[in-house]
Amino acid sequence: MFKLIVAFDKEKTIGYNGWMPWDITDDLLHFKETTLNSNIIMGSTTFNGLPGPLPKRTTYVLSSKPVVESDQLKWIGNLDDFIQQHQNSDEIFYVCGGAQVYKQFLPYVNEMIVSLVHGDWPSDTKFPDFKDEVFTITTLKEYPDFTVKSYKRK
Repeated sequence: MFKLIVAFDKEKTIGYNGWMPWDITDDLLHFKETTLNSNIIMGSTTFNGLPGPLPKRTTYVLSSKPVVESDQLKWIGNLDDFIQQHQNSDEIFYVCGGAQVYKQFLPYVNEMIVSLVHGDWPSDTKFPDFKDEVFTITTLKEYPDFTVKSYKRK
C-alpha cells in the first residue's frame, strides 16, 4: 500500500533551492513519528539532500542510476514493476518526494498526509495538481505553524 506524506503551502510549494523553504521542527517531528519503522520512497535528488538513509526506516530510492544497496537502502530501477509488486500489499510505503516522484505515485496512493504550512514561501518546486474529489479528508490536526490534513482515496 502506498501512502504519500508531504508538506506544502497554500500555493503547493514543496521546495526552494533543493530543499524545503521552511524549517518547522514540529513538522519534521510529525514526519519522523509517522514514518518511523516504515518504508519510505524518494527520488535521488531528495535522497542526496540527506546525510544518508534515515534511521529506523528502509529507504527506497527511485532513480535511473543504481544506488549501493544495504539493509536500510534499496533501489527502485523500474517503477512499473515496483508499483505492480507493492500496490496491493499490506506493507506500507510512504512516498516522500520530490515533485516527480509524487507525480508518478499520485494515481496509486491510498492515503495522503499533507502538512499545510502557514505563510507564503519562496518556491521553485510545486506539488503536482490532484483532484480533491477523489479523496476524502479523514482527519485534521492544527499546529501553530501548519495543519495536518489526512486524505483517503474514495
